[in-house]
Amino acid sequence: MWFYKDPKTNELRGVYKELCDMLARDLEMKVEYTEVVMANSTVALRKGDYDLFGSSAIYTVPRAVAVNYIGPLWSKGSLAMIRKEDAEKYKTLADLNSPDVMFSINAGASEEQRMPQLFPKAKFIATAGQVAMAAEPVRTGRATVFVTGDSDALVLAKRNSGWAHLIDPSNPFDKRPNTWMVRHGDAPWKNFMDMWATFMIVNGEVQRLYDRYLQELT
Repeated sequence: MWFYKDPKTNELRGVYKELCDMLARDLEMKVEYTEVVMANSTVALRKGDYDLFGSSAIYTVPRAVAVNYIGPLWSKGSLAMIRKEDAEKYKTLADLNSPDVMFSINAGASEEQRMPQLFPKAKFIATAGQVAMAAEPVRTGRATVFVTGDSDALVLAKRNSGWAHLIDPSNPFDKRPNTWMVRHGDAPWKNFMDMWATFMIVNGEVQRLYDRYLQELT
Protein backbone atom coordinates (compact mmCIF):
# COMPACT_ATOMS: atom_id res chain seq x y z
CA MET A 1 0.00 0.00 0.00
CA TRP A 2 3.00 2.30 0.31
CA PHE A 3 4.37 2.12 -3.23
CA TYR A 4 3.26 -0.59 -5.65
CA LYS A 5 2.25 -1.33 -9.22
CA ASP A 6 -1.48 -2.00 -9.59
CA PRO A 7 -1.78 -5.37 -11.39
CA LYS A 8 -5.08 -4.34 -12.99
CA THR A 9 -3.95 -1.02 -14.46
CA ASN A 10 -0.15 -1.39 -14.38
CA GLU A 11 -0.03 2.05 -12.76
CA LEU A 12 2.15 3.02 -9.81
CA ARG A 13 0.07 3.67 -6.70
CA GLY A 14 0.35 3.97 -2.94
CA VAL A 15 0.70 6.40 -0.06
CA TYR A 16 4.31 7.26 -0.81
CA LYS A 17 3.70 7.38 -4.58
CA GLU A 18 1.12 10.10 -4.05
CA LEU A 19 3.44 11.94 -1.67
CA CYS A 20 6.23 11.79 -4.26
CA ASP A 21 3.87 13.31 -6.81
CA MET A 22 2.93 16.04 -4.31
CA LEU A 23 6.61 16.76 -3.70
CA ALA A 24 7.21 17.10 -7.45
CA ARG A 25 4.27 19.48 -7.80
CA ASP A 26 5.49 21.58 -4.87
CA LEU A 27 8.95 21.81 -6.44
CA GLU A 28 7.49 22.34 -9.94
CA MET A 29 9.64 19.48 -11.19
CA LYS A 30 9.02 16.37 -13.24
CA VAL A 31 9.58 13.15 -11.31
CA GLU A 32 11.16 10.05 -12.88
CA TYR A 33 10.67 6.69 -11.16
CA THR A 34 13.30 3.94 -11.14
CA GLU A 35 12.57 0.43 -9.88
CA VAL A 36 15.07 -1.14 -7.49
CA VAL A 37 14.96 -4.12 -5.15
CA MET A 38 15.28 -3.35 -1.45
CA ALA A 39 18.59 -5.19 -1.12
CA ASN A 40 20.22 -2.79 -3.59
CA SER A 41 18.40 0.38 -2.58
CA THR A 42 21.16 2.08 -0.59
CA VAL A 43 23.87 1.12 -3.10
CA ALA A 44 21.92 2.63 -6.01
CA LEU A 45 21.20 5.78 -3.99
CA ARG A 46 24.88 6.28 -3.13
CA LYS A 47 25.84 5.70 -6.78
CA GLY A 48 23.53 8.51 -7.81
CA ASP A 49 21.06 6.37 -9.74
CA TYR A 50 18.36 8.49 -8.10
CA ASP A 51 18.15 11.41 -5.65
CA LEU A 52 15.45 10.14 -3.31
CA PHE A 53 14.36 6.67 -2.22
CA GLY A 54 10.65 7.42 -2.02
CA SER A 55 9.30 4.00 -1.13
CA SER A 56 8.87 2.43 2.31
CA ALA A 57 12.19 2.28 4.19
CA ILE A 58 12.32 1.18 7.82
CA TYR A 59 15.11 2.67 9.90
CA THR A 60 18.05 0.41 10.69
CA VAL A 61 21.47 1.45 11.98
CA PRO A 62 23.43 -0.18 9.09
CA ARG A 63 21.28 1.68 6.55
CA ALA A 64 21.63 4.94 8.48
CA VAL A 65 25.41 4.62 8.28
CA ALA A 66 25.20 4.24 4.49
CA VAL A 67 22.47 6.82 3.71
CA ASN A 68 20.51 9.60 5.36
CA TYR A 69 16.92 9.20 6.54
CA ILE A 70 14.48 12.12 6.30
CA GLY A 71 11.43 12.86 8.42
CA PRO A 72 10.30 10.36 9.52
CA LEU A 73 7.03 10.36 7.63
CA TRP A 74 5.52 7.39 9.52
CA SER A 75 6.22 4.59 11.97
CA LYS A 76 5.60 0.95 11.19
CA GLY A 77 5.47 -2.17 13.30
CA SER A 78 5.63 -5.80 12.20
CA LEU A 79 3.08 -8.61 12.07
CA ALA A 80 3.67 -12.35 11.89
CA MET A 81 1.82 -14.43 9.28
CA ILE A 82 1.43 -18.19 9.63
CA ARG A 83 -0.81 -20.86 8.07
CA LYS A 84 -4.31 -21.17 9.45
CA GLU A 85 -3.63 -24.82 10.26
CA ASP A 86 -0.88 -23.67 12.67
CA ALA A 87 -2.99 -21.08 14.49
CA GLU A 88 -3.54 -23.23 17.57
CA LYS A 89 0.12 -24.13 17.78
CA TYR A 90 1.45 -20.56 17.54
CA LYS A 91 -0.93 -18.30 19.45
CA THR A 92 1.59 -15.70 20.62
CA LEU A 93 4.85 -14.21 19.39
CA ALA A 94 6.68 -15.98 22.20
CA ASP A 95 5.63 -19.30 20.67
CA LEU A 96 7.72 -18.45 17.60
CA ASN A 97 11.00 -18.24 19.50
CA SER A 98 11.81 -21.91 19.03
CA PRO A 99 14.39 -24.01 17.14
CA ASP A 100 11.45 -25.70 15.43
CA VAL A 101 10.33 -22.42 13.81
CA MET A 102 11.59 -21.22 10.42
CA PHE A 103 11.14 -17.52 9.63
CA SER A 104 10.81 -16.33 6.03
CA ILE A 105 12.14 -12.79 5.54
CA ASN A 106 12.29 -10.55 2.48
CA ALA A 107 15.98 -10.17 1.56
CA GLY A 108 17.23 -6.66 2.29
CA ALA A 109 14.22 -5.75 4.43
CA SER A 110 14.74 -4.41 7.93
CA GLU A 111 13.26 -7.62 9.38
CA GLU A 112 16.31 -9.48 8.10
CA GLN A 113 18.37 -7.75 10.77
CA ARG A 114 15.77 -7.33 13.51
CA MET A 115 14.01 -10.70 13.71
CA PRO A 116 17.09 -12.79 14.65
CA GLN A 117 17.59 -10.41 17.58
CA LEU A 118 13.98 -10.78 18.73
CA PHE A 119 13.71 -14.54 18.06
CA PRO A 120 17.25 -15.86 18.70
CA LYS A 121 16.22 -19.52 18.97
CA ALA A 122 14.49 -19.65 15.57
CA LYS A 123 15.90 -20.33 12.09
CA PHE A 124 15.73 -17.94 9.13
CA ILE A 125 15.62 -17.93 5.34
CA ALA A 126 15.63 -14.86 3.08
CA THR A 127 13.74 -14.56 -0.21
CA ALA A 128 14.78 -11.95 -2.80
CA GLY A 129 12.30 -9.95 -4.87
CA GLN A 130 8.97 -8.39 -4.00
CA VAL A 131 7.70 -8.55 -0.42
CA ALA A 132 4.92 -10.99 -1.29
CA MET A 133 7.48 -13.53 -2.53
CA ALA A 134 8.73 -14.03 1.04
CA ALA A 135 5.28 -15.25 2.08
CA GLU A 136 5.42 -18.10 -0.44
CA PRO A 137 7.65 -20.40 1.67
CA VAL A 138 5.05 -20.23 4.45
CA ARG A 139 2.20 -21.03 2.08
CA THR A 140 4.05 -24.07 0.75
CA GLY A 141 5.16 -25.25 4.20
CA ARG A 142 8.90 -24.67 3.75
CA ALA A 143 8.78 -22.00 6.50
CA THR A 144 6.65 -21.49 9.58
CA VAL A 145 6.16 -17.75 9.67
CA PHE A 146 6.53 -14.68 7.47
CA VAL A 147 7.14 -11.30 9.11
CA THR A 148 6.66 -7.96 7.38
CA GLY A 149 5.35 -4.45 8.04
CA ASP A 150 1.93 -4.21 9.69
CA SER A 151 -0.02 -2.62 6.83
CA ASP A 152 1.64 -4.85 4.21
CA ALA A 153 0.78 -7.90 6.30
CA LEU A 154 -2.87 -6.86 6.56
CA VAL A 155 -3.11 -6.47 2.78
CA LEU A 156 -1.33 -9.77 2.08
CA ALA A 157 -3.47 -11.62 4.62
CA LYS A 158 -6.63 -10.47 2.88
CA ARG A 159 -5.31 -11.49 -0.53
CA ASN A 160 -4.30 -14.90 0.86
CA SER A 161 -7.28 -15.44 3.15
CA GLY A 162 -7.50 -19.10 2.18
CA TRP A 163 -4.38 -20.01 4.14
CA ALA A 164 -2.97 -16.93 5.92
CA HIS A 165 -3.43 -16.17 9.61
CA LEU A 166 -1.99 -13.16 11.46
CA ILE A 167 -0.89 -13.46 15.08
CA ASP A 168 -2.43 -10.64 17.17
CA PRO A 169 -3.01 -8.30 14.19
CA SER A 170 -4.26 -5.47 16.42
CA ASN A 171 -0.88 -5.15 18.14
CA PRO A 172 2.06 -4.75 15.74
CA PHE A 173 5.42 -5.32 17.42
CA ASP A 174 8.88 -3.75 17.06
CA LYS A 175 7.70 -0.33 15.86
CA ARG A 176 10.32 1.73 14.01
CA PRO A 177 10.48 4.89 11.85
CA ASN A 178 9.31 4.36 8.28
CA THR A 179 10.34 7.02 5.79
CA TRP A 180 12.44 8.02 2.78
CA MET A 181 16.21 8.09 2.21
CA VAL A 182 18.70 10.51 0.60
CA ARG A 183 22.48 10.48 0.22
CA HIS A 184 24.83 11.61 2.95
CA GLY A 185 26.36 14.97 2.09
CA ASP A 186 23.28 16.49 0.43
CA ALA A 187 22.67 18.82 3.39
CA PRO A 188 20.38 21.39 1.67
CA TRP A 189 18.25 18.60 0.14
CA LYS A 190 18.10 16.76 3.47
CA ASN A 191 17.12 19.92 5.38
CA PHE A 192 14.40 20.76 2.87
CA MET A 193 13.00 17.21 2.93
CA ASP A 194 12.94 17.11 6.74
CA MET A 195 10.72 20.18 6.89
CA TRP A 196 8.58 19.09 3.94
CA ALA A 197 7.97 15.76 5.68
CA THR A 198 6.98 17.60 8.87
CA PHE A 199 4.58 19.73 6.81
CA MET A 200 2.93 16.60 5.36
CA ILE A 201 2.55 15.08 8.83
CA VAL A 202 1.28 18.19 10.59
CA ASN A 203 -1.32 18.98 7.93
CA GLY A 204 -2.63 15.39 8.16
CA GLU A 205 -1.91 14.42 4.54
CA VAL A 206 0.07 11.28 5.39
CA GLN A 207 -2.64 10.06 7.76
CA ARG A 208 -5.41 10.74 5.22
CA LEU A 209 -3.59 8.79 2.52
CA TYR A 210 -2.83 5.92 4.91
CA ASP A 211 -6.47 5.65 6.02
CA ARG A 212 -7.73 5.72 2.42
CA TYR A 213 -5.38 3.03 1.11
CA LEU A 214 -5.81 0.80 4.15
CA GLN A 215 -9.60 0.91 3.76
CA GLU A 216 -9.36 0.27 0.03
CA LEU A 217 -6.92 -2.64 0.24
CA THR A 218 -8.19 -4.43 3.34
